[in-house]
Amino acid sequence: MADPDGWGDVLGGFCQMFSGVIGLLAVTDPRDGRIIHTESWGNPAIVEPLLKRGMSELPFVEAIPRLEVDIPLTVDRFYEIQGPETQNRWRSSALNRDWAIPNGIDDCIWLPVLRQVDAAGNLVIVTGCDRPQISDGDLADVAELAPHVRRAITISNLVDERRGHVDLFAELLDRLSCAVVVVDAAMKVLYANGEAEDLLRERGLVSTHRATLTLHWPMARAAVEMAVSLGRTSELLLGTAGLGVPMTPGLDVAVAHVMPLARRDLSVRVNARAAAAIFIVRPGRTQLSGLDAVAALFGLTAAEKRVAGQISSGMLRPEIALSNGVVEGTVKVQLSAIFDKTGARDQRSLALLIRDLTPPVREI
Repeated sequence: MADPDGWGDVLGGFCQMFSGVIGLLAVTDPRDGRIIHTESWGNPAIVEPLLKRGMSELPFVEAIPRLEVDIPLTVDRFYEIQGPETQNRWRSSALNRDWAIPNGIDDCIWLPVLRQVDAAGNLVIVTGCDRPQISDGDLADVAELAPHVRRAITISNLVDERRGHVDLFAELLDRLSCAVVVVDAAMKVLYANGEAEDLLRERGLVSTHRATLTLHWPMARAAVEMAVSLGRTSELLLGTAGLGVPMTPGLDVAVAHVMPLARRDLSVRVNARAAAAIFIVRPGRTQLSGLDAVAALFGLTAAEKRVAGQISSGMLRPEIALSNGVVEGTVKVQLSAIFDKTGARDQRSLALLIRDLTPPVREI
């Protein structure tokens, strides 16, 4: 979890990596467009006029609901999605005339990182005219950042609701409205806040046996245990694992988010043996399709998730390659990774897995 006061440095680091002049992070409520949280980095003389005018002046924001999470895009890609009229609107806009052109702003890398019922997050790295054209390699590298940014936003949103002036991590967790269980490397419970104790007493989703935390749905248990183990080794390797893991099959279900602690400062670990904090959010905040569930349970990347959906719908490798703008060999490698992670043997078994995790349509 990123320090709330450290987002500026994080965005600055991203801009340094990708030769950006401005870094922006915006979390909004998709139900009413309300801004929940914004962070920025860059020359105040350039950043502040943009923030003052508001991102709503950008014609690209209209496409946000149609964007895929973890798939970065450039301004040209927005033009492809929205049509040539968007390009004309942007070039003739007051924001382009009065702000972008005078400041040498040329392009951006726009990365949707979060899509929940009550929160949508987007990371934007704005680039200048003197930067070489954004390459496919740049976009692939930015995509690798997505799960780490999403984990930070998701857990920060849960914590920030009750942060106040609390300094001690355990006291902070006690004030949260979601369940939090801190475990060691063997899943032994070291700490559970009040909400988690209630959840453990209910014995519906989780329970303990000899102080060891057990998630009742085997697929969720395997996913969370893998994330706890990976987080002890390298948070970089963790990727999407342990983020938004469904606790049961279905659409509107409780989900778990794993926050690695083993490599953190002792002040936020509750106990020196702490390996991870597991945040369990009750139904209502996240809705998962069968494909979403498979991606969360098995730690599929954004590209792997897209291919899994395509192959399970009956598309062939050449069709997927053409649709995704890659060579067929790339699709073959992605499919190999998907089958390896999920245990599916072939296209049919993968489709059955996704179908089994897809909730039935309710009769009206």
